[in-house]
Amino acid sequence: MHTTMEANLGATGHGPRTELDDEDSYPQGGWDTVFLVALLLLGLPANGLMAWLAGSQARHGAGTRLALLLLSLALSDFLFLAAAAFQILEIQHGGHWPLGTAACRFYYFLWGVSYSSGLFLLAALSLDRCLLALCPHWYPGHRPARLPLWVCAGVWVLATLFSVPWLVFPEAAVWWYDLVICLDFWDSEELSLRMLEVLGGFLPFLLLLVCHVLTQATACRTCRRQQQPAACQGFARVARTILSAYVVLRLPYQLAQLLYLAFLWDIYSGYLLWEALVYSDYLILLNSCLSPFLCLMASADLRTLLRSVLSSFAAALCEERPGSFTPAEPQTQLDSQGPTLPEPMAEAQPQMDPVAQPQVNPILQPRSDPTAQPQLNPMAQPQSDSVAQPQLNPVAQPS
Repeated sequence: MHTTMEANLGATGHGPRTELDDEDSYPQGGWDTVFLVALLLLGLPANGLMAWLAGSQARHGAGTRLALLLLSLALSDFLFLAAAAFQILEIQHGGHWPLGTAACRFYYFLWGVSYSSGLFLLAALSLDRCLLALCPHWYPGHRPARLPLWVCAGVWVLATLFSVPWLVFPEAAVWWYDLVICLDFWDSEELSLRMLEVLGGFLPFLLLLVCHVLTQATACRTCRRQQQPAACQGFARVARTILSAYVVLRLPYQLAQLLYLAFLWDIYSGYLLWEALVYSDYLILLNSCLSPFLCLMASADLRTLLRSVLSSFAAALCEERPGSFTPAEPQTQLDSQGPTLPEPMAEAQPQMDPVAQPQVNPILQPRSDPTAQPQLNPMAQPQSDSVAQPQLNPVAQPS
């Protein structure tokens, strides 16, 4: 992550400026703040909801592999968007960093961990999908059952290790006059650490890109030959959507990083490439904001779980008036989730009516309930209506 003044330093060193040039200006302004704030307001709640839904799905043992992937990806995107709050603060102060060196290092470290974890996670996912497409008979039998858990844990450990330099080198220092900037002062280690930074981001991205292209080419060649199970299709659809969006929105940043390394000591080209890095970084933030929405659109299980959560919330709001709340359609989706309202569930049992009362209910039930059973229904309906009625009606109704 590079701050505004970093490209101007170049080969002239990191010493403070003593003269104010007319050309010096802060390129980020009001529209940058509006754009970043909008991304935070949309992306942070969406990724938080995605993490909660994926965690709930993993706890219930439903789609554990996909749930662990989405949980780790949502946490990574959430942290990446949270790091953008420091960027907004810096823009509002015109490039001045008011929080000191400790916050500066935390800002760089948070950005590095969130960026690397998302990249490594999707690179591992792309490699897994590629092996599954190229070796469909051998790879599924040799893939460990706990591989998703190991991959997610390893990704976070590796991302933390790659981000350790951000805890050492960044400093909040005076650049010119009273302007304090948050900058990674690498000095003599500049070239080697830049190469480590670029290779640590570019090589995993290259692996992701190659594996994704091979997977899609293999899928297009075999999609008409054999039909995959619905669960496999759902996982493949989510993975394809996430990886495609990642490649499209993060490719400009990877290219800008390579060019920035090539023209590291060229002041003019470095400044232009720095601006390319800044605005391509906005595309990464956009991807982190859109990722949960893309996952919800691609995953039928997550859409069902979200509807179940919203139905449970609506049932909780109507708990004071249980007689007026009869949403039959949403409650039928909650049968496997263990709802907390027994009365609406007893009224919305769509499976028992056509089996237990195929001919009695449409003819006899509307007339016999108010007259033939004036004393039984008010007493027995809340507890025994859904259980006892299929056995009592065939005997009691004809008399």
